[in-house]
Amino acid sequence: QAASVGADNVEHYRFLKTLCNVLSSLGIHLADVWTQRPPNFGMYLAAIEAFFSHPSVYLRNEAVAVFTSLINHQKIGDDEIFNECICRVIISAPGLLEKVGYPSQNNHETCHFSQHDYDDDNDFSHAFTREIQFDQYLQFRDRCLKVVRSCCTEKFINLLVGIVEKWFINRCLNCPDLVRQTEWDAMQRFSKLVLWEYHSRKLLKPLRRPLSDNVDDDIDDKSVKRHCIALLLRIVTVFADDIKEQAGIVLEFCLSIRPFLSPMQLASCMQVIAALSNLCVDFAAQNNFISNALSDPLCYFLRAEIQEVLQSDIAFLTFFGFTSPAPANVAEATRLSFIINRREFRAHLSTLEGIMAQTQSVAPPLHPAYSAFRPILPAVFLLVKRLNSLYDPKNASVVHVSYGPLSVFDITTSERQQLLTPIDSCISSTTRSSSDDPGTHARAFIFDVTEKVQTLTGYFASKAGKQLFSDPEISSWALFLSCHLTFIPDFRLRFWLRRTWKPFLCGCPEVAYHSVRQLLLVVIEELSKRLQSRWEQLAASEYAGDDEPSQKQLLAEHMACVLTRECSIFLRDLFGISDTEHSCCPLKSVVTGDKIEEISCIKNCFLRDEEVIGKIVECMFLCLTYRDATSVVRIIPVCRNAIENLSERCSEEIAIFMLIQSIKSLQIHGSDELALTHLLSLVFFIYSSLRERFSSLSQVLQQVPECTLEDVERLDRRIASMKLKKDFANEKMKREVMKKLLRTAIATSVGEQHRRPVHLRSLPPIPKNNERSEEGFTDLRSVFGDI
Repeated sequence: QAASVGADNVEHYRFLKTLCNVLSSLGIHLADVWTQRPPNFGMYLAAIEAFFSHPSVYLRNEAVAVFTSLINHQKIGDDEIFNECICRVIISAPGLLEKVGYPSQNNHETCHFSQHDYDDDNDFSHAFTREIQFDQYLQFRDRCLKVVRSCCTEKFINLLVGIVEKWFINRCLNCPDLVRQTEWDAMQRFSKLVLWEYHSRKLLKPLRRPLSDNVDDDIDDKSVKRHCIALLLRIVTVFADDIKEQAGIVLEFCLSIRPFLSPMQLASCMQVIAALSNLCVDFAAQNNFISNALSDPLCYFLRAEIQEVLQSDIAFLTFFGFTSPAPANVAEATRLSFIINRREFRAHLSTLEGIMAQTQSVAPPLHPAYSAFRPILPAVFLLVKRLNSLYDPKNASVVHVSYGPLSVFDITTSERQQLLTPIDSCISSTTRSSSDDPGTHARAFIFDVTEKVQTLTGYFASKAGKQLFSDPEISSWALFLSCHLTFIPDFRLRFWLRRTWKPFLCGCPEVAYHSVRQLLLVVIEELSKRLQSRWEQLAASEYAGDDEPSQKQLLAEHMACVLTRECSIFLRDLFGISDTEHSCCPLKSVVTGDKIEEISCIKNCFLRDEEVIGKIVECMFLCLTYRDATSVVRIIPVCRNAIENLSERCSEEIAIFMLIQSIKSLQIHGSDELALTHLLSLVFFIYSSLRERFSSLSQVLQQVPECTLEDVERLDRRIASMKLKKDFANEKMKREVMKKLLRTAIATSVGEQHRRPVHLRSLPPIPKNNERSEEGFTDLRSVFGDI
């Protein structure tokens, strides 16, 4: 009765919150001392249920805390009165999860109570995010979903699934236009949780209706069908052991809904079938299973028309409509043949990428999909060459002017936001733009196709490497991967490095090294030139003026840092260096820090290839001088590993280069304590390892200001003594020796740079009184004289 009073009576609402706090604390304590049902338990639950259904978010949170405590209690969970109450709570939970009630609005009853509990809309909005860990509404939502999760048992599961099914049918299918965004978000959370927990055969019944309905659905991220397929894929992959007995039913279900799916939805459905292939008992059955799933995309890429499209840039741009006038609106776009070409091409490419992503061989290292993919592999690798050649400047003039002033080959909005968000929190994080601008859609198409091809070719190397690298055509395919690298922009190059070149080169066996040698050489040379050029441009812009950097300059600087870090990760993998728990200490490779894995076959090969290893050493030591301390710390173990492997074959020119670059790095990164620690150890390691062979290294040290010949000779004697005694364990001592020797070349730390100078003045000495006064007690009379 008290909970039914509105928000106008402020004093009553305060009393109501106090009363709710008392009852909530009582309920939470009850779970700890429960032995049997107390008197008036039903009345107490009715009061808590009233608070749970109250419009105030604060009261709901206090009430749901009681249900969270009681529902997991074994004896209370079997109580009839409590179960009846929980059924009513479950039914009302989806509506209460809806995000409504902003203090600045008056369109809902919750708004009036929020005006008492929240300062402004931002305060209220933060309650629906995970940025604030102790927000009231955040606790309510998580506690409410925790109650729902605890109810996903045989006792309540039919009720929960019924709520989801009824909502899909009555709201999403019968009247989708009436579904509010807040309602969709709330039910999406609720439905995902219920269906995630409920992974039995009954799941297919509520999914069949939305997936079999002939709804005119476009390619939409929030499409009901796409969500259902994603949910089905998640269940098949996560609960693979439990789904084995129902695999035939799931397969039949997927095949039955194919006529009702769009091309992109069908591509997602094929991932479910690929995941089901992992349940096959033998390799031949899995191979046959995958071959049937790949029939449509294989036929598409083997068509003569598609083969011709991949032969030249003009043919590619013409086929996808970039040389024709862009569609003026969505209605016109649906009728144009080149828009249909884009959708079909992207959908079939998504199918190929999805099947490779989901398939796990039952007889590794052989992959069941490779033999099915083999006929179209030349087309896939030719597509890699074609995508990279599109960035040739001459192609910009071929694109029709109706696509706007911004190039269709430029960075997309989502990529720009992804790069700028870590350095500028004011950049709004949004999904792909829903604008009708044809240039935006064209850039999104090129981005999607490039991303899928990068991932697909990387999967061939990482999942089917044994078959791929033993193929007679591997040399020509690797050559396609090395074409037109100079045209690729930085925001694309980093993903080619991460998704394609790294797995392709690191997965190459020794027998195929000469097939990929040119690719390795071209990639290393391009990375060295590209990074040098970018950091030189940034250094020049820093001296140009003191104005606040523009967003374009911030993007260029951050892009240089990102590309440098990708390069360091690539080199670490190339040398077989992996991260362990304490990656901040790359100098110890046995117990802590970076771990040297089993030597890869390609490492054995390029260490013996003088030209290639020379380019690799140049690239890694140049990375030491780029103004990104994170990359420096990560590249140092690679430098150290390279020196260990090249100590006997290293030339004097390379040795001097390595030492100079390391000292330059100290000048740049010496103010960073972590980088300084590792750089000092690296300089000592280079000098101590190569000094005996190359006396010119001592001359390099003598060029450091205030570093005399005596200091260098003293260092030589100390190193000789350590080698004689085989005492190289004390890393701290080595760093201290080098720090003292190179102190004038080390950049001043930030703390020292801003420390106020302190000058000690010589003060005159305080005179000492050597005369000792006579001791007497006559003065005590002044204290005790009147007693």
